[in-house]
Amino acid sequence: MNFNWAIGFMRYGNEWREHRKALVKHFNHTAVQKYRDIHLREARAFLLRMLQPDASAKLATNIRQTFAALIMDAAYGIRISESNDPYVEVAEKAMDGLNKAAVPGAFWVDVMPALRYVPRWFPGAGWKKKAEEWNELKNIFLRKPFDEVKAHMEKGGARESIASELLADLPPARDEKRKMKEEIAQNVPAVAYLGGSDTTVCALQSFFVAMRLHPEVQRRAQKELDELVSITHSLPTFADRSRLHYINAIVEEVLRWQLVAPLGVPHVLTEDDEYNGYFIPKGTIVIGNSWSILHNPQLVSEPSRFKPERYMRGGVFDQNASLSTSLGSFGFGRRLCPGQDFTKDALFSIIASTLAVYDIRPKKDENGYEVPVTDEVTSGFVS
Repeated sequence: MNFNWAIGFMRYGNEWREHRKALVKHFNHTAVQKYRDIHLREARAFLLRMLQPDASAKLATNIRQTFAALIMDAAYGIRISESNDPYVEVAEKAMDGLNKAAVPGAFWVDVMPALRYVPRWFPGAGWKKKAEEWNELKNIFLRKPFDEVKAHMEKGGARESIASELLADLPPARDEKRKMKEEIAQNVPAVAYLGGSDTTVCALQSFFVAMRLHPEVQRRAQKELDELVSITHSLPTFADRSRLHYINAIVEEVLRWQLVAPLGVPHVLTEDDEYNGYFIPKGTIVIGNSWSILHNPQLVSEPSRFKPERYMRGGVFDQNASLSTSLGSFGFGRRLCPGQDFTKDALFSIIASTLAVYDIRPKKDENGYEVPVTDEVTSGFVS
């Protein structure tokens, strides 16, 4: 499928460093503050969608719509339609393909690489057709919104976005770095969507499950929000974040509890290494088991329980305690996710807004009994 344009799958080198530099520039702790108006706008839009009669049945769809709108605006300056947006449909199908293909052993070719050489008509080679379809969707997803931004810039009417800023900073056409810089301008906004949309959607779905399973957590969070709203007389904003200690703790626990990417992205050793007496040769694939780290009872008390209090000290959110979660939730080393501040902003705005307005309760069946809720997850690169 060739996702080598995404830094998570790109080999380490100058090209990778240039891509990461561009991502960090637009997603560092200071830079993400410019997206906060978009976060709040889409959080309010989500609240309105949840007023619809069939909103509960469409919760997953509404969550996905919210984050697609958020990231498309930040990355491309494109305001998507409320439903069946062509950009979002293509992006979601491309990411669904990646999510399925990236699971180790999902296809026989993962176990027997020689199968890549068999013809498409060969029995058991149906994966080739799927890969071709997913690859075509990926190409459309990569090019179409970027080309729209370019067209608007040529007409002088592009909205502010990551793509428009990267295009505006391109060197002259004769510059030897022009080709690489334009590829970066195309790839980075797509990486933002790829890395942020699906993972954040899964994290927020985990939040709703947690609130149904742990109503005591929901009540404590709403008490904190009620006290704030009684003073401000408005829905919570980022200006209120420093006072919402328990909400911040919930955000951290959501990222830890049902880890979105439990095995992260595989790493490859670029040189021989040794760890605790074990020799690890160059070229070895190393998988950081984030799930095991963040659910290790020696490091985390009651790891299976949703317990935001683990991030509180004396009734105040403990930033130092949250740092240990970030180390596992967002990857490791040089490939640590550069979008972690953006993700936490997104979760904060939706979680605070939702709990300020709604009660999250289990669904009832036709006899009025609550439908049991479980914390089971789906199988995939993200869960």
